[in-house]
Amino acid sequence: MVDDFKNDDNVLEVVERFEQMLENNERHFFDVQVYEMVINYYRQENKIKKALEVCNIASQQYPYSMELLLEKAHLLTHLDRYQQALELVEKIGTFQPTDYDTLFLKANIHMQMGKHQEAIEIYAYLLKFATEKDELLYHIGYGYQNLGLYDKAILFYKKALNHNLNHEGAVLELAYCLDITGKLEDGLEYYQKFIDQNPYSYLAWYHLGMTYTKLGNISDALNAYEYSTLIKEDFASGYIEMGNIHISQQNYEDAQQAFDTALNYETLSADLYCKLAYTFELQKEYYSAIKYYKEAIEVDKLWDDAWFRAGLCLYSLKKYYESLHFFKKATQINSINEQYWIAIADAEYAMGNMLSSLEAYEEASNLAPENADIWLKWAKTFYDQGYVDKATEVTLDALDECPENAELHYRAVAYLISSGKYKQAFNLLENALILDFDKHTMLFEFFSDLETQKALYKIIDQYKTL
Repeated sequence: MVDDFKNDDNVLEVVERFEQMLENNERHFFDVQVYEMVINYYRQENKIKKALEVCNIASQQYPYSMELLLEKAHLLTHLDRYQQALELVEKIGTFQPTDYDTLFLKANIHMQMGKHQEAIEIYAYLLKFATEKDELLYHIGYGYQNLGLYDKAILFYKKALNHNLNHEGAVLELAYCLDITGKLEDGLEYYQKFIDQNPYSYLAWYHLGMTYTKLGNISDALNAYEYSTLIKEDFASGYIEMGNIHISQQNYEDAQQAFDTALNYETLSADLYCKLAYTFELQKEYYSAIKYYKEAIEVDKLWDDAWFRAGLCLYSLKKYYESLHFFKKATQINSINEQYWIAIADAEYAMGNMLSSLEAYEEASNLAPENADIWLKWAKTFYDQGYVDKATEVTLDALDECPENAELHYRAVAYLISSGKYKQAFNLLENALILDFDKHTMLFEFFSDLETQKALYKIIDQYKTL
């Protein structure tokens, strides 16, 4: 049976009739253009495996269609099946060795497989035939960037921009390479010259602002970002960077205005809602902050930072039970962030749940053993509950992980003295005094009796002039 509905304008009807054929286990002969229409539909729907199935059926009916074979190679790359895609491209190359699209795809596959030099050679060959060279120049630059040859990458990104000043990828990667090579001053000069020739390039103004920011020239950075938004009113990134600068300058109302404007053009951004919420949090307007953190959660329920920071605001409002819910949700999404476990421990402690608090501190210490604050809090919780030996044990374990932390040494000294282990305590005291003499005063917060203070001063006085 032959079905030819290539003139059918209703793509959905075409797809539906094709799916009926598959469901009924039938095989109709369709025109190549019909197959291409169905394949393209599935690609747009991101149903790549389905598109590949259609492509395989089509290739059985049209085994010598180079278009279908090339389409199949594209689909295989989308599925990360690069070796199969490359073998297929090589096969196509035997029939049409100089075809531009085939060679371009071959270069892209090499790039994905980490064969950057092979990809660069193909892109360079295609430059001879291309009328619009910016994309090829960009890919050559990206190949050199992946090889760690940043100076060559910079050269080709600049060449790409000479052909197309609005090539966003070239602008972004050029900025990255200038940054990583420490050539910010060169970047500043480049963007200034570029803007002299192309004053309405909002991306150039934006990256000029980024360069000024990294150089610490905040005033000029702010002006550059503002120009980018004047040229392109809906350029959310420009407003966001303006907001970031205002936060760093503690101009919270200006930051709120910038982030709020950005939200007009980037409504589904959990990160942006968090930025806006943070401006309220910094001003201790916790209810407003919570409102926007919840907006972020509405956009992305897996945005763990929004759950965490909303919990911090609730904790600051002394709503410990509610904060605990948010902290626990954050750990369900991201269980390896020690800050979330510290927050759980603090909230549990505030509610009097000492066992749960101790367990959370232990979890945090496992995740970040180099974080002395975790050990200090964990030990203090034991000590406050009268478990001096456990507090001592935790602190001594901490010294194995943080041997240069003076506060841990002083805390260990205090706990050892409280346990009557004077010799071990005074040995550690010498280390503490060498690490940071000025912190010795914290010991007297633990001991008010004159006899203990006198013994401590006897050792401390030996290190006064060191």
